[in-house]
Amino acid sequence: MDESRFPSEVRAVVAEHRDILGPVGWMLGCDAVAVLTWLAVRRMDAPLDDAWWTVLALAAGAGIRVAWKTKGRRRNHRYTVLCWGLATFWALIAVTWSPNIFMQLALFGGGYWLAAPHWGRNRITHKGPRTLRGHLVPDPEPAYDPEPDLDVAPAGAFATPVVSGEVLPDAEVPGTGSLKAGTVPRARTDATNAVISKLDGVLADCGIDGQVVGLTRGPTVTRYKIEPARGVRVKTVMGLEDDFALATGTEQVRMLAPVPGESVIGLEIPNTDREIVTLGDVLRSAAAVNDPHPLLVGLGKDVEGRTVVANLGKMPHILIAGETGSGKSVCLNGLIVSILSRATPDQVRLLLIDPKRVELAAYRGVPHLHDLGIVTHPVKAILALREVCAEMDGRYTAMEKAGVKHIDDYNRNVRAGKVAGSAYPYLVVIVDELADLMVVSDADLKLMAGDGDDGLGVEAAIIRIAQLARAAGIHLVLATQRPSVDVVKGTIKANIPARLAFATASLTDSRVILDQPGAEKLIGQGDALFIPSGTSRAIRLQGAFVDEDEIRAVVRACRKEPAPRPDGRRLTLLHQGGNDTEGASR
Repeated sequence: MDESRFPSEVRAVVAEHRDILGPVGWMLGCDAVAVLTWLAVRRMDAPLDDAWWTVLALAAGAGIRVAWKTKGRRRNHRYTVLCWGLATFWALIAVTWSPNIFMQLALFGGGYWLAAPHWGRNRITHKGPRTLRGHLVPDPEPAYDPEPDLDVAPAGAFATPVVSGEVLPDAEVPGTGSLKAGTVPRARTDATNAVISKLDGVLADCGIDGQVVGLTRGPTVTRYKIEPARGVRVKTVMGLEDDFALATGTEQVRMLAPVPGESVIGLEIPNTDREIVTLGDVLRSAAAVNDPHPLLVGLGKDVEGRTVVANLGKMPHILIAGETGSGKSVCLNGLIVSILSRATPDQVRLLLIDPKRVELAAYRGVPHLHDLGIVTHPVKAILALREVCAEMDGRYTAMEKAGVKHIDDYNRNVRAGKVAGSAYPYLVVIVDELADLMVVSDADLKLMAGDGDDGLGVEAAIIRIAQLARAAGIHLVLATQRPSVDVVKGTIKANIPARLAFATASLTDSRVILDQPGAEKLIGQGDALFIPSGTSRAIRLQGAFVDEDEIRAVVRACRKEPAPRPDGRRLTLLHQGGNDTEGASR
């Protein structure tokens, strides 16, 4: 062993086994106190009256209390500390009460027998040593096993778990402490009162019996509610869109009839005094805090000021589009930061495809990255999508042998010891610019992958993942700034139900991404229309903002956490030269 690495090796061993060393240290320390107490009593040559028994009981209780507060904050520690505390308390009784050596040994054995169930429960049903918390201790020299417990893929295919079998013992999420707070929302301002007067004037000038009966002020736009009188046709009011725009001095006027859940017509007009919606406010809201799912991401706030969050596991895929400067890249950063802030690397892994090379470079080195890291070459990105298909097939093979239908059920059986193998994390594949992948020709792909390449193209790979990957725990996030029919094809849209459209340049682009108009009237800078899966009605929202300082703070916190070991079966893609897969080797 290299002598210069000896201190770091010692630290690594201590870090891996500190869940054992902690309770054992407490036990030995309390036993030492018991022995010293016994010697002090022997030296005083005084009988143990009720006062001494009270002092000893209080001392033992204080020791257990300190151990509970110190070690019990970690998950699954309280039962362990209670067992060791009872054992130590029994040892105190043994050394201070019984003068018989055999009775002392019996009491010692009985005390430590209390801790046996917890110790044995974590050492059986699983291969390899385990800590007191039940986490699998990594092998000192990890090596690739050519014959795994589960035959999860054909020979040569990359279909192994992205995490190589271990559960990270001390992985903690960064949380939302480093994310900033936004501006305080206001229900009504002088500007909204002035707009109400103008709208009532337009209705009166046009001879329409109706009035503004209320409003809901959002961070970017305010929805004014117009109630027409009985007998007034809705189309008559809807035809006044240009008049409302002229009266308020804005072009981005959007009308909808009716407002969901109300018998009124909605008129959405941009605020002259916009509010900033930050990702920290969204992730600290009740909607996000009450849902611990690791794939929950913060999107923003709607027109009524309510927090909008989405679960990638339920979508199960999302298509994001918008012109340059509309907020698409900020939204992608918000999705990634949401996952990094709430999930550990053994729960979620990220495969980032960034043909622009700079948009997602800030996340290089985080432990959540897939073994491929950040893929920047368009041709290699297509090869990476093929590897995702192979991994998806491997997961389905494992689930088939285990007799389950979803990756969550498979992981639950693995952790319970009912299935041999290792748990699979969720895999989120994020493509920053779909248009750059769609223009890759078959000739370029064969030149990179070899003349004998006859694998899936980018469209076929995306369609296959979108159709089958949900139950395997693999989810797609596709983004593009050119939502044209030659990029976002109908076969792709048919398998991606969730859509998020930022401001587009034309009505045609809005119809491509949303299958309905509306995105061409958005005002940009995070203003978006979101269609969740299972519905066709768009929700207007202001996207959550996250700046570069917040991203760097979350990335720094993530880099401090232990990273899963890279899988022994490397992808063919990584052996084809070049430096277009960043972060693959960390």
